[in-house]
Amino acid sequence: MAYIDDTHILHSKAQDHVRDVTASSDVYVPSPALLELDLVLKSNQYTFEERKATFRLLESPIPPDKVLKVTPEIMKRVTEFDRLATWTSHYFDSMVAAVAENCGAEVVTTDAKIPLLGVKTSW
Repeated sequence: MAYIDDTHILHSKAQDHVRDVTASSDVYVPSPALLELDLVLKSNQYTFEERKATFRLLESPIPPDKVLKVTPEIMKRVTEFDRLATWTSHYFDSMVAAVAENCGAEVVTTDAKIPLLGVKTSW
């Protein structure tokens, strides 16, 4: 949300991270992050057109080859992370952590709970 909300306190830093996706060969976006973004937009009463415009805005800095897909192997790990995650609304945290673990990647996030799943994070 910080990337699309220019009044958000983390907007500038979020823009830097999204720019890194196209600028760096080793920076990717886990597909669950895009799905979670859409659910957040919907829960914040964004209209169909606003949601569409948001994803149109993200198409250029996040091309398809920079999105990490979810596989059955990753979903198996999600179920294991679900047992570790005791907080409310942990499903997408588990998915992002499983994708990162599968790739040996670090998660770029401000979410303090994701490291509890054993993956490295930064912001």
